[in-house]
Amino acid sequence: MKGIIKNISMALIASITALAVTKANVATSNLDTKYYSSNIPSGYYNNVDLSSGKNLQSSLTKIISANTKNIGYNGLLSAYRDTDCKPGTNIIWDMYSNCEFVCGGDKENHSYKKEGDGYNREHSVPQSWFNEQAPMKSDLFHVYPTDGYVNNRRGSYVFGEVASATYTSGNGSKVGSSAISSYKGTVFEPIDEYKGDFARTYFYMATRYASQVGSWTKGEAQKVFKGSYPYLTDYAVDLFTKWSIEDPVSDKEINRNNAVYTYQNNRNPFIDHPEYINVVFENDNQQVVIDQTKVNNVISLITALPDKATLEIETSINAAKAAYDALNANEKALVTNSTKLNTLVSELKALKGEPLNQYTVTFDAAGGTFNSSFTTSIKVNENEEITLPTTQSLSSTLYKHSVLAGWEFSGKTYAPGDKVTVTSDMKLTATYEAPKCISVSQALEVATITGKTETKFNFTAKGIVTEIIEDSAQYNKITFIIKDVNNDATINVFRATRGVDIKAGDYVEITGKIINYKGNTPEFNAKCTYKLSTPDPVEVEELEALVDTSIGFIYNSTELTSFHINYSVNIESINKNSKYYVIINDMDDIKEYYSSQSTIDALKNAIDADSTIINITDLLDENGTLISYFSFNKSTSTEYYISIVEEAAEGLKISDSEYINYYDEVIALGKCNALTKEQLDLFLKWII
Repeated sequence: MKGIIKNISMALIASITALAVTKANVATSNLDTKYYSSNIPSGYYNNVDLSSGKNLQSSLTKIISANTKNIGYNGLLSAYRDTDCKPGTNIIWDMYSNCEFVCGGDKENHSYKKEGDGYNREHSVPQSWFNEQAPMKSDLFHVYPTDGYVNNRRGSYVFGEVASATYTSGNGSKVGSSAISSYKGTVFEPIDEYKGDFARTYFYMATRYASQVGSWTKGEAQKVFKGSYPYLTDYAVDLFTKWSIEDPVSDKEINRNNAVYTYQNNRNPFIDHPEYINVVFENDNQQVVIDQTKVNNVISLITALPDKATLEIETSINAAKAAYDALNANEKALVTNSTKLNTLVSELKALKGEPLNQYTVTFDAAGGTFNSSFTTSIKVNENEEITLPTTQSLSSTLYKHSVLAGWEFSGKTYAPGDKVTVTSDMKLTATYEAPKCISVSQALEVATITGKTETKFNFTAKGIVTEIIEDSAQYNKITFIIKDVNNDATINVFRATRGVDIKAGDYVEITGKIINYKGNTPEFNAKCTYKLSTPDPVEVEELEALVDTSIGFIYNSTELTSFHINYSVNIESINKNSKYYVIINDMDDIKEYYSSQSTIDALKNAIDADSTIINITDLLDENGTLISYFSFNKSTSTEYYISIVEEAAEGLKISDSEYINYYDEVIALGKCNALTKEQLDLFLKWII
């Protein structure tokens, strides 16, 4: 490590920082992206001393150590609800594994034998190094929630880069021999996505506890920390500045920094002002070159351009663009009117009929299969507006029976159907909402797909109790089986928390997670709850169909030999995958009987035995029409209702009923002389 700051003056850093204190608009020597928090309390960094790197670190130590709060070791778990959950969820943001843990759920501080068993508190600076002393032990800035098993495998190994891994976690974190010659031994390497997070954590720890790190002598502490400025060893400075360059500040860190401030009343200055890193921690990785004359020249060139592009000023626009492109990232960040230049360049391309920059927009359904009408990615012109997908068919097997709730990109969330202007490559990840209630059959699907782990969401399933397997008064638990109303699908309810007394035949609602642990019988977990309920009525979906009726009969000189109702059917739209039925009965509203049925067989069982159901699927022509008749014997009823039912995969649809009273019809025919007296007498004799 050379120990010098290349081609940059402290005066210039002072001018950069002055801008950044309010809302920084300055890229940094180790950062090519403008990530700065807009929530820094006013005046928080007013007392920074920029006269040297050492003085800057010393002033930052005073700022971030003043009036701090220690929330205590137990307070960490509660704080994680605000500091370490993924946006819009209660899922822990675990940087060591790809397991999903509900914050505060039954996996919190859980015992572990393998990855995924539970999460606990990970001291990224091992607490054995500082004898588990406060306030380091409970400093949120370096204690993260992580998978307990991976945490244990990390142990107190130094962070580093692995040459040969002896262990790799589910998300790719590694334990193995060091690939860096300046440190010999076993190291732990997080995945690239979080290396910058841990680097800025160590910059914070060296600064916050500058007066103490020299006394941290246990384990490998002195391979990382030392007792003099900048309080990190050459190995640590070189490694962490490299990581901070490769993994710039993210929205995750900014949001966490803001959240931790509400608990501890201090901040990580290297997240708020990553430009401080190269000032405090001088290192070989920094390549800061800022030519203010070149920057000022570009600003002047852009200022001289009009606000609207024309073909006449093409040369001037191109000259300004070329001068801007020749700047490095740090210099570009100081060009305050670069937005104007970008707009003029785009307008000029439009005038010349040239395409704008194209970007890739990727829709990630979180592992699921995309609907055929969508592709996983599309090419979009710069500043083009796109509409985010709304289809529910983007559901992933991980979210079986859930529905698309929105999209997430770079810490921001969007609703399905939102319009987004594309200015860069985007990877939008689908987010899902669990349904309020699922059937027993669906619960079995969830358990089968989920495999060995619990589902992410709590589900409520409804069904009929078929058997009480175990009833433990001592532990206030009960195990039983429920089944669907309309089929024989059953699922175990394992050691539910005791509620009201239940017995076989009761209709209940079960709420909890669904598991299929090690391929055993799918079941609700041991912490589910239940209550008595009633079946939900099935919402009747109307079938667009018309039915016309008339009567007819066959007779001889002494009696009627046949009496029938003629009916004609016209169905508006035929579904090739559905079945169609005519239902003839004496009920005034078949929909009342249908309200809790979802299959034709269930409906047959619900209506009375004298009703008739005729399968007309193969009798309908391609236009959905049919003319036929129904014959019946003498009956006490003279009025009938005829309905058309469609049995589709998603349930039944039913048409409005056509009413016919054949007694009134015959009497009316007799009154208007459409029937002879002999015919009418035969009919009355038949009915009586």
